[in-house]
Amino acid sequence: MGIISEEIIQQKYSEIDSLAHAEYINKQVEINYFFTDAGGKILQEATHYHKIKIYDENGESYGNIEIPHYYGKEGIEKITKITGATYNYENGKVVKTKLNKKDIFREELSKNNRVVKFAMPNVKPGSIVEYRYSIRSPFIYSIPTWYFQNKIPTKLARYIINVPSYFNLTPISTGANLISVDKEVVPNSPHGVIKYSYTGFKIKPIKKDKYVLNINDYRSGVKYELYSIRMPNSALQNFSKDWNEIAKNLSESSYFGKQIKKKFSALDNIIDEAMEMDVSERVKFLYGYIRNNYTWNKRYGRGAYDGLAKVIKNKTGSAGELNLLLQNLLTKCEINSYPVVLKSRQNGLLNTKYPTLTELNYIIVYVKSEDGYTLLDASSRLTPFGELPLRAVNLSGVIIQSDEASIINFDNPNIYKVQTVSNYAIDVKNNKIEGTSQRKRSGYAATKYRIDLQNDDDDSQEENDEYFNTIDEQADEFESLDIENTYEVTKIENVDILEKPIKVEYNEKLVNCSKIIGEKIFINSTLDFGLTENDFDEPSRDYPIFYDTKVNITTISNLVIPNGYILESKPESINLTLPERKASFNYDIKSHGNKLIITYKFQINEALFLAEEYPNLKKLYDMIVELSQQKIVLSLNE
Repeated sequence: MGIISEEIIQQKYSEIDSLAHAEYINKQVEINYFFTDAGGKILQEATHYHKIKIYDENGESYGNIEIPHYYGKEGIEKITKITGATYNYENGKVVKTKLNKKDIFREELSKNNRVVKFAMPNVKPGSIVEYRYSIRSPFIYSIPTWYFQNKIPTKLARYIINVPSYFNLTPISTGANLISVDKEVVPNSPHGVIKYSYTGFKIKPIKKDKYVLNINDYRSGVKYELYSIRMPNSALQNFSKDWNEIAKNLSESSYFGKQIKKKFSALDNIIDEAMEMDVSERVKFLYGYIRNNYTWNKRYGRGAYDGLAKVIKNKTGSAGELNLLLQNLLTKCEINSYPVVLKSRQNGLLNTKYPTLTELNYIIVYVKSEDGYTLLDASSRLTPFGELPLRAVNLSGVIIQSDEASIINFDNPNIYKVQTVSNYAIDVKNNKIEGTSQRKRSGYAATKYRIDLQNDDDDSQEENDEYFNTIDEQADEFESLDIENTYEVTKIENVDILEKPIKVEYNEKLVNCSKIIGEKIFINSTLDFGLTENDFDEPSRDYPIFYDTKVNITTISNLVIPNGYILESKPESINLTLPERKASFNYDIKSHGNKLIITYKFQINEALFLAEEYPNLKKLYDMIVELSQQKIVLSLNE
């Protein structure tokens, strides 16, 4: 702390990324274990140290620090030893402003989650902020992933863990950056400590990417899992679990399995009504009952820690509680179904090779049927039967069946489907295109429309990483709407009927889709629809492409050719299908009397593309964007 060179404090931009708003000069953590006399208790302490250079106003937010920690019956994490200072270069010298303890605040986020907050003093462009703190925790069996790679460049990143000889710890690394590892025996250690040091230099920032579940899955980082401890003269203590053991523990727990089995008299009438229906209608009825009568409190959760009786009384609960309540009803109504525990989309991919309960933070319901299965999440009031809210979409989860667990690899059930038929005429005098359209939105396209229409942030969440939040950023690119055009809705149907597509009719005035130059009219080849930019602009990709939903966009536009004009030229037809029909694009223009019929079809039939499939997908997008820049040319018929 406190060693600040004039060279660094006067530095105007990052040598790693000249456009960076800030930069980690040094980012470190050191993890130690302490053996107390109180019942042989072991504590884990992680001491974090950050030194950050602020380059401009956009980087000043790095002076606002939040440290989340857990506070509950299972144990309490304590934040201690907070020190910090801000350094500025003023009148030819380095001026230090210390962090005042009165500026450190503690806030309760929820029953078990708290945060320590502080703002570094006197932060401005050119500043260096430096701070250190420690987290002392009783949860020694799992250490959160620590990242070398960040959204700003990092000059030096170091992860140090001092492992007692009694511990069997296994590292799990992520990312592709070159990180060196050193190992040394700590001399004179009473516990035979071995020190592991991971070091990375000049690490480029990781870019935001809306085509991943969570970019954190691909950042360079390291996490340790504690498998067992054998203290001197003591029996082996195992911490590692297999999925079956986790299933057994959940099934026997008061907050999970016992809540599913419990009988609630307040639900007897619902159960009686459901039992008079056939099985398929029974499932839909119970799903609709929870969805329509209970309110999600914007939290996730892997259990009902205060009991489902409280949820039933208050008619509100976390996603975990509402879906456990749905499972309770399905069980009472003799439906072949099971709860599924998983990681929420924002928490990233579940590593099924390393069974762990701590990473599971979400519950949905698996319903078996004759032709497969249906996944249900009753916490979203705008999600129809058979669809999942985006926060619950992931690649895999764990089905819990008493003392048995099954890994399930999900097929994304969501599809963004839009079908549009338009009829246009060209207003030569005013140089614009006018007409009417009928658009049918199905699947998630209808769900998103309802969310936008009601201004309901249906996928908001308790745990939100602002930078890496990629939920619902993909959909807008599939339908391009120029704000200078006019779209007047004349009719809308089925907004309140979730199981039906939304039908919209509207009048259009397109002012940027055509241009008259001399005796010719130049018309955008795709009018006002379709992709106009390619998000896949890198020559290669190191990780998979993940779509929120499958995609099916079909647009048919009938364009009347003005009197006196003929078709001079048009783009060539395109018919491109990727291997295994995972995606396709079709474009065609046909003349029929005095009309042009423009057909545009874009489909993504699988929600996951591997990195090696990226070149083909990029080529498809390149072709679509290139088409959007081409013109249909009409000329006067002399």
